[in-house]
Amino acid sequence: MSEVRQSVMAATGVVACAAAVLIGAATRNRNDIGGTSGLPPYAMQASTSNQDVPAADYFYELSEKLKKEYVEPVTDNQKLASGAVRGMVTSLGDPKSLFMGKEEFQAYLNARQGSYEGIGVDIALVMPGGEKQSAKASTSETESNEASAEEALALGFKIPRVMVTNVVPGGPADKAGVKAGDFVYSVDEHWVANTSEVAEFRRTQKAFLDKKINREAYNKTYKALRKKMDRALMPTKVIEKLIVGTGSNVQVVWDRAKAHRSTVIAKAKAEAPGFSAPSDTIRLPFTAGSPDALRKALEGKSAVTIDLRHNVNGDFNAMRECLALVAPSGKYGTLGTDKKEKPSLLIVEKGTAKPIPVTLLVDQTTGGAAEIFALALSSKERAKLSGTQMSGDRSVRQVVQLPDGSGYTLVTAIYKPEIEQNTILARGDSK
Repeated sequence: MSEVRQSVMAATGVVACAAAVLIGAATRNRNDIGGTSGLPPYAMQASTSNQDVPAADYFYELSEKLKKEYVEPVTDNQKLASGAVRGMVTSLGDPKSLFMGKEEFQAYLNARQGSYEGIGVDIALVMPGGEKQSAKASTSETESNEASAEEALALGFKIPRVMVTNVVPGGPADKAGVKAGDFVYSVDEHWVANTSEVAEFRRTQKAFLDKKINREAYNKTYKALRKKMDRALMPTKVIEKLIVGTGSNVQVVWDRAKAHRSTVIAKAKAEAPGFSAPSDTIRLPFTAGSPDALRKALEGKSAVTIDLRHNVNGDFNAMRECLALVAPSGKYGTLGTDKKEKPSLLIVEKGTAKPIPVTLLVDQTTGGAAEIFALALSSKERAKLSGTQMSGDRSVRQVVQLPDGSGYTLVTAIYKPEIEQNTILARGDSK
């Protein structure tokens, strides 16, 4: 047998072993983010049946089957209902539409009001190649990330990365030097699965087959990946570990521009800056009381600066009310979906008749409702942007709490401004 043939067979054997490990990770990921692998056999059988079963009857029959045939008593109907909701939301496969258990959801709600626990951060799941990785990432790094994503997705793996979108000033993570745009590499010595390292393994495999590296180097890479996969955490579990609880320490390794940085962070409560208007600069989080507070703060002002930094989880309805206080009536972009019907319009029906000049402070910690607010105003030349590129998250999310305290977020639309931010930057409206 030739040396080349031996090398190819050795590589094939190693790849087969690695594939078994990676498939396990992908299966766990589908359970967390979406897919059919988490469905019970009965559900899979029903979904492939030739008979059309009404949805209400299907869920009733399944719940009755569990109550009658499961080995232990099933008496909590609310638990069954929440489980059904979890399955439906996760089946969407959308990293922004997430189901959260009671403690995690309460922590999320508190954070929207500015009261944080855990390490004091906002976190998002980012699909590889699907969104801007970090406002500080170089062009070459972004291209590398996208190339890694394409190679990994060719194998059928699509595991999102866990990225910090906002760090509460003065909070535990801030004191530890964590920055918006940092990725979570590991938590308490458990590697966080991601497709980038899967793609890197593929490149190593190709280099071995092309005789650019020897078998010893190849096996070393495989063993390292296998060791990580044996103790891997899936992204949704990582979020829970980082945003819930106080009083305990968590060891986190961060990935920033492909360099790893290890931290030990004590979980503690942290308060994000709330609404304030000490002078002509207004800090504007989009919460239930923001419209009334903004209305009072604008009284007597001839111009104003609004600070939208550290603002990624604002309430969309509160944002719309605030928009009407600084903008005249009119159309301010579209709220689109992938459905066939025409997108709806973001309309200010009863705006202000005499809007004052507005400057908006933004950066990569400006996202969601805050980014929509900024783009709606600046694209219509109703405000000037001052700062850097924003997060890129323009999703409109509905937040729903269930009777047992758990809940979920659901993306209902994506905002599209009349003029994109790069055009706004080019015409000189921002610094």
